[in-house]
Amino acid sequence: MGQTTKMPPLVWDSTNRDPYPRLRQLRQGGAVQLFEGLDPGGAWVVLGYRAMESLFRDPRLVRDRNHPVLVAQRGGRRERPIRGIGIDLVSSDPPIHTRLRRLVTPAFSGRVVQSLSGKIETLAHTLLDRAEAAGRLELIADYSEPIPLKMICELLGLPERAALDFRWLIDQLNRGTYRGFRKLRLMWQRWQFLKLLRGEIETRRREPRDDLLTALVRAESEGDRLSVDELLAMTFLLLVGGYFTTMHLIGNATLALLRHPDQLDWLRVDPSRFHTSVDEFIRFDGPLSMTPANYTVADVEVEGVVIPCGSTVRMSLLSANHDETVFSAPDRLDLSRDPCPHLGFGHGIHYCLGATLARLEVGIALRVLFERLPQLRLAIPESQLVRTRFPIAHGFDQLPLQWGPT
Repeated sequence: MGQTTKMPPLVWDSTNRDPYPRLRQLRQGGAVQLFEGLDPGGAWVVLGYRAMESLFRDPRLVRDRNHPVLVAQRGGRRERPIRGIGIDLVSSDPPIHTRLRRLVTPAFSGRVVQSLSGKIETLAHTLLDRAEAAGRLELIADYSEPIPLKMICELLGLPERAALDFRWLIDQLNRGTYRGFRKLRLMWQRWQFLKLLRGEIETRRREPRDDLLTALVRAESEGDRLSVDELLAMTFLLLVGGYFTTMHLIGNATLALLRHPDQLDWLRVDPSRFHTSVDEFIRFDGPLSMTPANYTVADVEVEGVVIPCGSTVRMSLLSANHDETVFSAPDRLDLSRDPCPHLGFGHGIHYCLGATLARLEVGIALRVLFERLPQLRLAIPESQLVRTRFPIAHGFDQLPLQWGPT
């Protein structure tokens, strides 16, 4: 059995603290450890790369909290879905996950994603036109957030109102705890947003369009189609996954380049390198600190540690992607690193469906940003940057930038 440790700030830390020295220290205690304070009853946190890669493929780890083994352990009590709108790709396991993935994957073909390339570039230039006119740029709100949010809504075919409503919901969740009137307002706005999505789904059933939502509505395999609840859950997941992680990845990568001007010079020699370097940005300082919770439905032994049946397991992506037994000089940003087998997009059946879109958006966003704004730099001392409080996210609330001669 692994040691029990008081939970360090691995999920979120509002101070501008470099998590990697602490994670390196924790790995010395073992690739898999039991931590208090993360989940009720504690959670097993996977810190090592090889242990994580193995567990990603292990069918004894599940995402569905209502797996029969877990329900039996709770005396027959079932739990409501976290989002309250049903099962999606993140919270399901085979055979349900296999079915959902089979129905959804064709809608994310390379052709569909690449068709957005010109629109992403145009949007990036439009946003920077506004920044230049204003003489300032808050990278998150003015650039790294609008690009993925507008693009996933464009891909789905959702109206601008949907993007604004969704942005408000995420902003409220990012504020942490909410009670009383604020909680009621959040619940009401969430209900209104889901009502809007239902309306869009019903419209696509009557009037098909050339967009991803229509493709999901019409997706069929051997006579099987997604139900309305499944469509709602899938659309909500695509909005979260297609927006929030990419937003923080653009922010983290920008800060990494400001800290490593030699790597920025290397990119500028050949601008196509901005696209091929995205995987190293994810490995070096990815947008997710941990995966969603997994649950063991049998005793699982990994790296000599037995994780008991019914345990909660979380994967520390930041730690695994800096594992010194896999990556040479893991704390150094090396945009020429090849290969770069990071686990930031997941692994196995839960590999990120939108990975191709994320790479495209981040590559274009970074290239246009550094082409357009010479001598880019932080507008405040780095010590004043504040990390997001959003659970399992790894990024910053704001990144105010300035440019031009000092």
